[in-house]
Amino acid sequence: MISEREVHVAEAVPGRAVELLDALRVPRVPTDARRQETLAVPVGAHSVHWPDLVVVEPTPRGFPIAVEVELTAKPPAAIRNILRAYRQSQRRVLYMATEPVVRQLQGSPEPDGRWTDGIAQEPGLLPPGEPRPGAGRRLGVQPFTSADPAVARRASATLTRSP
Repeated sequence: MISEREVHVAEAVPGRAVELLDALRVPRVPTDARRQETLAVPVGAHSVHWPDLVVVEPTPRGFPIAVEVELTAKPPAAIRNILRAYRQSQRRVLYMATEPVVRQLQGSPEPDGRWTDGIAQEPGLLPPGEPRPGAGRRLGVQPFTSADPAVARRASATLTRSP
């Protein structure tokens, strides 16, 4: 695993992120990867989004998976931009999120039982309709849980402060 801080450090020097992935024995590392586009993803012309964590799969096809930990819902436009960036970079991303963020990403049922899609369906990272296990090839969404009681309390406090 590579933390967000390690991603920043690796992306700060051209070619360093590629060296790091080579050292982790990641296959098919893009040797022409530009600065800040190997582990982070470009968002627009002048901005970069840094994942909270990068996990390297221990498989022959394994390329790093970006992990986003979201405790509170972001403005829809911000989520759309980040999801588009992941789609355009063809990177896999896993959101570990609290229930409000899961609903924001995947959608939720209306009071009449009809399903309303979430933000992740717009760029095509999830298929329309209710979530189905394994349906998102590039995007995974899992409920945030913590085995650490202090982290769980902090996450709970964050939720109670959210609008």
